[in-house]
Amino acid sequence: MADIITFSTESVDLDSAIGEIEVLIPKYLDALEKLEDVEHFEDVPVRLSNVMVYWGRISALFGQIGDLEEQVDFKKLKVNTLQSELTVLEDVYIMISEEVHGSPQKWSEAMWDAAELTLQRMDLILGEIGFEDDHEDRVLIREVMAGNYLKQNISNAD
Repeated sequence: MADIITFSTESVDLDSAIGEIEVLIPKYLDALEKLEDVEHFEDVPVRLSNVMVYWGRISALFGQIGDLEEQVDFKKLKVNTLQSELTVLEDVYIMISEEVHGSPQKWSEAMWDAAELTLQRMDLILGEIGFEDDHEDRVLIREVMAGNYLKQNISNAD
């Protein structure tokens, strides 16, 4: 993945911003597809990081031009995009969970890291979509994270 260079400017050139979004969206989708197709748990943190970097820049551009361009509902576009990413993250977490069939002793450090980062990103996305901290889905994710933390400590103690 190439580094994304951002320029800090007071004024936003609508055409330039839209052009950058048009370049970044396919790269974001490609990074999301690579995350979805992950075969090794060690690859999840890097691939998830790539998705987050692309999304961070796209989201910033949406925010900058959202006020300028009233014909496009950037908030709806953002929510739809994040819901797609959430679906991929759910699939990745299910793949991790099914691999070990609930037995913490089978989990490697890479699996714990992949699970933790995936769940953290899922919780962050739910927050960005508008789910409150006490929403049942976010509470469930945090409970799973806490349970994983306890399981990890137990398996490390063995």
